[in-house]
Amino acid sequence: MKEKLLHLLQQADDFMSGQKLSEQLGISRTAVWKYIRQLEEDGYVIEAVKNRGYRISSSAEVMNAFEITRYLETEWLGRSLEFHDVIGSTNTRAKQQADGGAPEGLLVVADSQKSGRGRLGRAWSSPAGCGLFFTYVLRPEYEPARASMVTLLAAMAMHDAIAQETGVQSMIKWPNDIIYDGRKICGILTEMSTEETRISYIVTGIGVNVNNESFPEDLQDKAVSLSMLTGRKENRSAICAAFCNHFEHYYKDFVETGDLAFMVEDYNKLLAGTDRDVIIASPEGEQICRATGIDADGSLCVVLPDGSSMKVSSGEVSIRGIYGHK
Repeated sequence: MKEKLLHLLQQADDFMSGQKLSEQLGISRTAVWKYIRQLEEDGYVIEAVKNRGYRISSSAEVMNAFEITRYLETEWLGRSLEFHDVIGSTNTRAKQQADGGAPEGLLVVADSQKSGRGRLGRAWSSPAGCGLFFTYVLRPEYEPARASMVTLLAAMAMHDAIAQETGVQSMIKWPNDIIYDGRKICGILTEMSTEETRISYIVTGIGVNVNNESFPEDLQDKAVSLSMLTGRKENRSAICAAFCNHFEHYYKDFVETGDLAFMVEDYNKLLAGTDRDVIIASPEGEQICRATGIDADGSLCVVLPDGSSMKVSSGEVSIRGIYGHK
């Protein structure tokens, strides 16, 4: 009933009287008032004016399952959705649900994480009220070797979602970060569970700095939030849903074609560090090279100092020296 009341207020052009809300919902005016109080506790700003009624003043800073769902245009991604005010890790929860038979497209979203982590086991700062943290489940039929391409699809979808909802024109740091002027906005972590030679499921977790006002001292030159770039608070629910809308589109093309050829050109236009010297860091050591772009299987193509070329797969490799990003 609370969501029905919220929907009426969001669709109204002006104030709606308590009597009108009572009649449309089939509840008492006292019940209407109680639900209004609950919505305010959820973070909605609601104006109440005597003899005029109620009106939503602002909902931009509210993130919950209802808000995310109302922006979704997907067929399957996010149609099964869990929202948590606080959780250990959305990736851990999604894997638990996937092990228990959760469907493809399950979306686990949290306002805050206690033990969020990024690629190579790095910690990911996950404060409440400002970040966007979510993980989704895929149950593909393609071979495990293609699973790493999902991260690149996610990066393209997040770039598009950020541009659509905020106007920020970010870049992609291969294979799993979204950056702006060398500072990280978003990190992506893809994990896979296999059974013999087939994929049981894939989970991809994403953390986005949306409305952070500051970062710890050791991250100030490495991280930035969308609100810092735009000068305004951004809608986390809308960004989450926009990502799902874009990812489902990209994923459909990927499944149909079997590789990333359909988006290589667009991806390479967004690739940070193209035609610049970067450092490839692997367990075997570091190499200075020049990145030229990705190919259809998602590998990074680079040119070594001696002029020879090679392809780099993500795995345990890191790319350093992308502008100010380390």
